[in-house]
Amino acid sequence: MRSAPHGTVLGTSLLITGFSAAMATITPAHQEAITRLYVGLFNRAPDAQGLQFWAQALADGVSLGTITGSIFSSAESQAIYPATQTADQFVTTFYQTVFGRLPDAGGLRFWTDVLREAGGVESQAAKALITEKIIDIVSDPLATKPADITDAQYAETVKDRDTFSKKVVAGITFAVTQQGTDLGLARQALIDAVAPPASTPNDPVVPVAGQTYTLTAQDDAITGTAGNDTFNSAAGTLQNADVLDGGAGTDTLNIFLSNSGTVTPTLRNIEIINVASTGSGARIDLGASTGVTHVGFISSDSGNNRILNVGNAALSVSDLTRNVNFSGSTATTLSLTLKNVGTTGASIGVNLAETVAAQATAHNITADNAFVALNETTRSADVTTITVAATNTNKLQLSNADAAAVQTLTVTGTGSVEFSRTFLSALKTFTAGDGGVTFVSVNATANVLDITTGAGIDTITANGASIKTLNTGAGNDIVTLNTAGLSATARVNLGAGNDKITLSHGSIRGAEIDAGDGDDIIITGSVIHSDPGTAAIKEIATVTFTRDLLDGETFSIAGLTFTSSGGTTRTQLVNMWKDLVSGATPGAPFNGTLTGYGTTSTSSDSLTFTAQFSGPETDLTTSGTAASAATVVVTTQGAAATLPSIGADKLTGGLGADTFVFSTLDVDTAVSAETAIITDFLPGTDKIAAGTGAAGSSSNFLNAGAGSAASLTDLLTAADNALTGNIKYYVGQVTGGSAYLVTDVNGIGYTNVIELTGVNAGSISFTDIVAWAFPS
Repeated sequence: MRSAPHGTVLGTSLLITGFSAAMATITPAHQEAITRLYVGLFNRAPDAQGLQFWAQALADGVSLGTITGSIFSSAESQAIYPATQTADQFVTTFYQTVFGRLPDAGGLRFWTDVLREAGGVESQAAKALITEKIIDIVSDPLATKPADITDAQYAETVKDRDTFSKKVVAGITFAVTQQGTDLGLARQALIDAVAPPASTPNDPVVPVAGQTYTLTAQDDAITGTAGNDTFNSAAGTLQNADVLDGGAGTDTLNIFLSNSGTVTPTLRNIEIINVASTGSGARIDLGASTGVTHVGFISSDSGNNRILNVGNAALSVSDLTRNVNFSGSTATTLSLTLKNVGTTGASIGVNLAETVAAQATAHNITADNAFVALNETTRSADVTTITVAATNTNKLQLSNADAAAVQTLTVTGTGSVEFSRTFLSALKTFTAGDGGVTFVSVNATANVLDITTGAGIDTITANGASIKTLNTGAGNDIVTLNTAGLSATARVNLGAGNDKITLSHGSIRGAEIDAGDGDDIIITGSVIHSDPGTAAIKEIATVTFTRDLLDGETFSIAGLTFTSSGGTTRTQLVNMWKDLVSGATPGAPFNGTLTGYGTTSTSSDSLTFTAQFSGPETDLTTSGTAASAATVVVTTQGAAATLPSIGADKLTGGLGADTFVFSTLDVDTAVSAETAIITDFLPGTDKIAAGTGAAGSSSNFLNAGAGSAASLTDLLTAADNALTGNIKYYVGQVTGGSAYLVTDVNGIGYTNVIELTGVNAGSISFTDIVAWAFPS
């Protein structure tokens, strides 16, 4: 048994059994057979180690089919041909890898049938079989045209076979002659093998002028020049029988549609396809086209037109206000351009997967004055990464599936983007430039979301618990953190600008919010920052006697044993147990000590056992010869007390005149802990608004001065006494410590306990407290 060397193309050891340990001689035929597999499956040259290993296995008697099947299980192969592929997708991917084009309809149908008959796409052996067959066919130069194919088909297959042959020769040169091991160079070797020869200074390239061709209502067969040609198709002139070849250069086909129906022309080497329409429901099918790199709708007056089988092409929509549809995209990273589409009041729909699932897991979107709702009628691959390059004003609505899947969202450029009408539920990283963004994240996972934006005006709404870092840069930003409070390690910095942040819930102690420079407003929501905890609970159990005791029977519970003398009724039992004090009763037929419980009766046949102390207890059980004469039910489980959980918003206003708003209306608490910390309050400049709603005045404000309390507990006791209803704001200071503002509405307890670090209490006046219109 031998394994492939680590670090080769295959990535991990692949085991091949059934050949002798004595190595046979490798021949050029062995090397060529393995090179064909590498070229066909991976579109690159083999590395020297990989070729040596597999050629040796082939020389030693391992069948080519077995080797092909083993290669199919490699990480590199799985990345290109994942196990989730359908038969159509597998054959299409193989064609694109080997020939650089989509299969024609007949070829796709033929090879999917072969695959199905051989065992289906789930079978590695079946995939290995058709791989060998296709490679065998393309390795034959086909010197004579078969009678059953057209001249155009013959020309195409000869071109395919010549390209494949050149790649195989280049692959052998790279791995055998050059002993190459770099995988990037292995791919470049095949690119260079089929690239046109480079010009030299002594052989100047003369540009070829592109031509313009106009299609007719007849069957057109047109081959372009080596320049950048343009093919124009007026309404009704593009036919199923048309065969258009752009030749070299970057060529463009402009299609104008006026009627519904499907047109499937044969297109080769035409890179750019633009579709315009005055009719509705028209379809352009690119299933018979190769070499297309860009497909787009332009300037259409009607909607719901479709482009099918777009393959790996980049997509675009420009200058229209009607819905459009794409289907059959095979790109794993989809390039999408949206320019001057929709209006501020009416977005258009762009369907990226109308009838066939799209394969992209990443979208690169260029948006310029785009108002678009993206959707996918057919459930497609999860898009986890989206990048938007924005110019001017844009509004993008992601499909529901993509909004639920995207984890990384990046916006670049000078334009603004509003991600409207869908909530992002899996978002982990959001990065934006200076154009300004608007979005809502509802990801509820704790401490996973990093948000960074630039100098634009940003409007951000997110679940507070999900925030890990939030930095909004310059600009007048609006941030709403709802549903839950910030975690202890969360960090928020709003940067420069006149920002507003609303926290609907109190943060866990340790979270920090810095509003940055500018005149900022920080609003903490209607929350109770400390939960009161729970009181200790004593365990209670009910013992119910279900029969009388016979003479001599014993009954034990809670450390005490009763022995029946002459028989005892249930009522007698209850009366005897309920009058029992701890310890055995002299003269009574009890032994032992009633431990940890006291008893009372609840009926003629039931006793209530109540634990002497609070906390968890082992449930009571009966024993003795009469144990079955009673049932025990725990009616209240014992529990230990829980202390209050304490949190506090740590707030920094930064430079500028800041307003700190505490919108908790009334809590009536007496918990000795601060509810918020302001690290840089500047009396006379910054302002505080509290849940009373009223501005500070000489009649509702009391300042006890610096050093007015030995501890926070003492300060809060004094505040509780002072906050009688008329007095709503109390300022005091712990000796050697911080100043505190304590607020209340109705003279019962207090609501806000705001620590003002680095501030002398004597410098705080009622003018630092302003009125605020709180929601009812």
